[in-house]
Amino acid sequence: MPTQGLIKSFGQVSTVLDEVRQNPVGPEQIKRIVKVSEHFLGAFKLAPDIFVSQPLLYKSRSGFLNNFVFNGLVYCALICNRARINDLCCQQLLSCLLALYCERQEDLEKFFEENKRPSHHRKSVRLLQILNKAHLQTWMDGYHAYKWLFSKFETSRSWPLTLTKNQQIILLAHQLASRVTPCQSKKPVHFSAALRQLIQTVPENYAFNLDGLLEYPSLLSPGSLVKLDKQDPAIILSICEDKVLVAIINPNSTGVPQLKRVFSDNIQRVSATQTLSGFSQIQRWWDINWQLEKSDCFDPIETNFPLDKPPALLLEVQKHLNSGAVDIDRLALQINSEPAFADYLKQTATISNRNKLPIQQVKHGLMMHGYVKANSMLIQQALLLRLNQSHFPLQQNFTQFIRLASQIAANLSSQNKHLSPEEASTLLCFACSGLFTQPALKTRTKWSLSVERQQDIRCLFDFRNAETLRSHCLKLCQAWQQPALYAEAIVANGLLSDELPKKPILKTMIMTLGLSLLLARRIYFSEQIANNPSQNYYSQCLSFFKLNEQNVSELLANSLQLSHSYCALP
Repeated sequence: MPTQGLIKSFGQVSTVLDEVRQNPVGPEQIKRIVKVSEHFLGAFKLAPDIFVSQPLLYKSRSGFLNNFVFNGLVYCALICNRARINDLCCQQLLSCLLALYCERQEDLEKFFEENKRPSHHRKSVRLLQILNKAHLQTWMDGYHAYKWLFSKFETSRSWPLTLTKNQQIILLAHQLASRVTPCQSKKPVHFSAALRQLIQTVPENYAFNLDGLLEYPSLLSPGSLVKLDKQDPAIILSICEDKVLVAIINPNSTGVPQLKRVFSDNIQRVSATQTLSGFSQIQRWWDINWQLEKSDCFDPIETNFPLDKPPALLLEVQKHLNSGAVDIDRLALQINSEPAFADYLKQTATISNRNKLPIQQVKHGLMMHGYVKANSMLIQQALLLRLNQSHFPLQQNFTQFIRLASQIAANLSSQNKHLSPEEASTLLCFACSGLFTQPALKTRTKWSLSVERQQDIRCLFDFRNAETLRSHCLKLCQAWQQPALYAEAIVANGLLSDELPKKPILKTMIMTLGLSLLLARRIYFSEQIANNPSQNYYSQCLSFFKLNEQNVSELLANSLQLSHSYCALP
């Protein structure tokens, strides 16, 4: 049945609330909360319409708190999904919200049922210590939203302005749940009214988290009770482009509900949250017939493209460029078919030309960059787009670091005749790509460097599985059909000069990779060379490239200007 995952998730959430009602959250309960959150997100992604409908369908047998907590989790998962938050981050935010509610059950009931604000609501130092030790940084970051769980935000000035994205999502989910869930102290409002209220009052930096909700679930959310033009009551099951799929409500019938598509303009009235005894009616509405009928309805779950398969268009462009007989008009047409590639090529050509004249056509961009450089740029852009498909806290930091390191490598390549700027910058992109593929780094909020060997890929992040930073980028090099020399250079990364292979181009690649990483760390983190191995390597690189400190300073200033990198704020 389509509703099995929903019923199981609701039961799991209720069980966790019962377990910790009288006990502080400890290590075992954290494990339990994590498992519940993982199952919740998995079930949500399989049937989002059913989950999104639940805040508008109050289950009277389950009581206020169970309904409210579940509704908060639904809106947290919904906001994360629509804002393309990485699944691992979403799981930790769900765990965070569930833990916050578990700790404050009595206060929440008094606040919403009796309108009594708690005298104090301190943070759990013990819980934060456990989270810190387990490196659950996204959860720990979101937890600090506890300060505003009992606040009412009626104007834009009343919202806290310094919250992180994680804390904003927690607070927005909590606010949506509190506005649509019926309680004794106030009447609920419909989802469309709650969303309008938030959009009109939240500060500008919150609004991005809500943008995706305007497309789905839109102002006519699944679960809404509506009156049609013939005054027939109906429940919205799914959203189509300009219609909604509804089940006609006939109180005298116990059979299969009649499903029909209705133009949104023909809906006369939308009601607030409806009360049901339990899940039996929900199972009747979202049944097998609904699964068959919803094929053309909106699917809000956006799947990511696989990292191990480069875009088909990129392979076609590379094949065309390698054919030896390039037709620039045909090549421009190919690139134009992918807006992300076309826009990037035109933007970079505009920035690069001396007079900063706007480049309007891909063909002109190709002529300015040249085929080799354009090919390299498209590979790098395609890779970064694939690596950045979903948001995680350190995403922008990693992206800006890669752009800076790649530009440094391109500038270094001008110091020798063995390596082109395009080859050098593409090598650096793939060498740093492991930062984006580590599950352990998806939920970190602080970039912790290892200072052992500043030229080594494996020291770009100080965590337990550092070797995977190198192994993952090697797999990507192979999957994206990059030259075998790139992989050889990455494997030999960090070796001292006397340990390097004699082949000039390979040796140059290895030295360029190591020095670019070391210099990028120096400028991005204001990091000094901290130990003898790194200092020895740096000295050998200066000798190899025939550089002095003044040359390095000039190279870094030029690289920073050309890369347009910035240090992303937390």
